[in-house]
Amino acid sequence: MNSNVVKQGQSVIVLAAGKGTRMKSKTPKVLHKVAGREMLGHVIHAGLAVSPEKTVVVYSHAEVQEYVTNNHSHHNSVCVEQKEQLGTAHAVLACEDEFTNFDGDILILCGDVPLLTGEVVERFVTSHKSQNNDVTFVSAFVDDPTGLGRVVRDEETDEVRAIVEHKDANDMERQIDEINTGIYIAKSKVLFDLLRKIGDNNSQGEFYITDIVAIGLKEGLNVGTFTAENAEALGGVNSRQQLSYAEDLYQNALRDYYMDHGVTMIDPQSVFFSYDTKIGADCELGPNVQFGKGVRLENSVYVEGNCYIEDTYINDTAQVLSFSHLVGAEIGHKATVGPFARLRKDSDIGDCAKVGSFVEVKKSKIGYKTSAGHLSYIGDAVIGNEVNIGAGTVFANYDGAAKHTTTVDDNVFIGSNTTIVSPVKIGKGATTAANSIITKDVLAGTLVVSKVNRLDREDYIRPAKQKRESEI
Repeated sequence: MNSNVVKQGQSVIVLAAGKGTRMKSKTPKVLHKVAGREMLGHVIHAGLAVSPEKTVVVYSHAEVQEYVTNNHSHHNSVCVEQKEQLGTAHAVLACEDEFTNFDGDILILCGDVPLLTGEVVERFVTSHKSQNNDVTFVSAFVDDPTGLGRVVRDEETDEVRAIVEHKDANDMERQIDEINTGIYIAKSKVLFDLLRKIGDNNSQGEFYITDIVAIGLKEGLNVGTFTAENAEALGGVNSRQQLSYAEDLYQNALRDYYMDHGVTMIDPQSVFFSYDTKIGADCELGPNVQFGKGVRLENSVYVEGNCYIEDTYINDTAQVLSFSHLVGAEIGHKATVGPFARLRKDSDIGDCAKVGSFVEVKKSKIGYKTSAGHLSYIGDAVIGNEVNIGAGTVFANYDGAAKHTTTVDDNVFIGSNTTIVSPVKIGKGATTAANSIITKDVLAGTLVVSKVNRLDREDYIRPAKQKRESEI
């Protein structure tokens, strides 16, 4: 590809180099999460709504660069380091080399605004282009503008004259309730030319990007505004309290969305979603249900109260009963899980199957109409259809060095308190008596009554656990 080709369209710069000292955290501010996703991730995703040629994230913490590289490089996102914290204008100017052959518009977003939506970004960019502006910024009206930059307008024409930061505003300017949200778009060549003309003659001794408005107007450029309807959604997060408030706003928006689309919640304020939760119509959620990332519920699923569900697919008309914990599972049509059940990664519960009280399943497939009613551990097993697993059954899958798999064919009856020492295979229609210990394969249709006599071996050597590559 010819590196000298001039590209147009739009690109995005995300400012994510702030120290975030008020968060009092070792984690960079923009990596704190709202609805399970990093604030920076929300902002990058919102910017994707305008199909940018490139997204440039300005960072000062190595963790931010690592996050972008690991999660957003497929979005043509790159990072630029701001080595000195000299203000927002300095941060944007640090990106200039990334736009050497770009002649389109550059959208500037703040990485600590997690409620920004792609819809708002699209409307903003459309407004900028329709006005044929050189520079446009988003303003909003708020009840309490304390600490925010004020939009100063001409009293007669109502045209923008400047943006004045709160610390630099006089008493009259502090009465203004129209604020700058920190979101800008400007023609690429215009933007960097204006940035180089900004000085640091202000109370903070920093280079403010807000000054491009006054400088642009002085040079006769077209500078306009786009007024946002929901100022709350464009508020930056600078403290734990503001993070909590953003989470509350985001969750309320999700709750309204799901209820509008046919989901019943007994106590909506106690239900918490991830940003990517997908729920079908006629689902019912009890109180205190929490969803982690990667959950999809089909239609008519019932989730009783006090459940946690993450990275899980639940098919239609399935039920998850109280106090169940599901991570990395798949639950079939009309299956029932819980109460007090735990499904771990790679648990596949078949149609009409039952995993009952105090049953833990890990890396196992449970077939159609199979029932594990209570008090059992099923690990590394492949279990067929219409199998009964009695109370107290344990699949002993670990020998101290490695995990082993057991296969249980269709129509097997496992008696209560059976211990199955993997790896074994139990054939179709076989039965194990209560309190049996299964250490060998069981033939189809066979009844096994197995008691193991005590055997003491002083020369026994436990199998050695293999070290992982990372430990070598």
